[in-house]
Amino acid sequence: MSKVSCNVIRDLLPLDIDGVVSEDSKRLVEEHLEGCEECRREKEKLEQAAPVAAPDPSESGAAIKKLKKKLRRKNLFLISVFSVLVSALICGGLIYVWRSGIPASSKNISVTMEMLETRYLGADQPIWMLYFTNEEGTLLYGRKESVMTNGDVCGYVIYLMEKPFSSGEEPYTYSVGCPVPSNWEEDPDQLFYVTIVYRDTHESYYLEDYESWPSPADTVR
Repeated sequence: MSKVSCNVIRDLLPLDIDGVVSEDSKRLVEEHLEGCEECRREKEKLEQAAPVAAPDPSESGAAIKKLKKKLRRKNLFLISVFSVLVSALICGGLIYVWRSGIPASSKNISVTMEMLETRYLGADQPIWMLYFTNEEGTLLYGRKESVMTNGDVCGYVIYLMEKPFSSGEEPYTYSVGCPVPSNWEEDPDQLFYVTIVYRDTHESYYLEDYESWPSPADTVR
């Protein structure tokens, strides 16, 4: 067999690297490379410069599916955590509202009053009793604040509160006692009052109108 020139072998090298030559041509190239160092270096250069093979589409599709599945799990986890936090906030808010209450509405609440002669803080001092009755049975309670004038108490403000979700089958009555000046009968025209603050309105009652006060409830709970 005649010797093949290096130029012919170098023309075949790219085809040989890509694996598209015939078996005869491949054998011819290998025999030439065994005895030609320059062509061996040329082949090494071509192999180093050869483009990276494109990824298998099936492998890419599997990787994408795996990534989507991972993202889906992460999203489900985040949604679960968010739902738990929202539920905890709602439950906490409801518990806070139930324990601390909200301003009471004047609807379905009746007020009755009377004056009791009793001892208060070790002294004989009348007590202005107010009874708040909720016909729907909602629990009531109040926060009382004194109103001062020249160092003396001239009245009280009662912020009436109610506890949501506490309605009962029977009416519920809440009572508040407000000490009044011991000489209230001697000076009935003196300015002394009680203001009741509801969620939707407020009402004021004056000591001088004692005779026209609504009578007390028959049963105080």
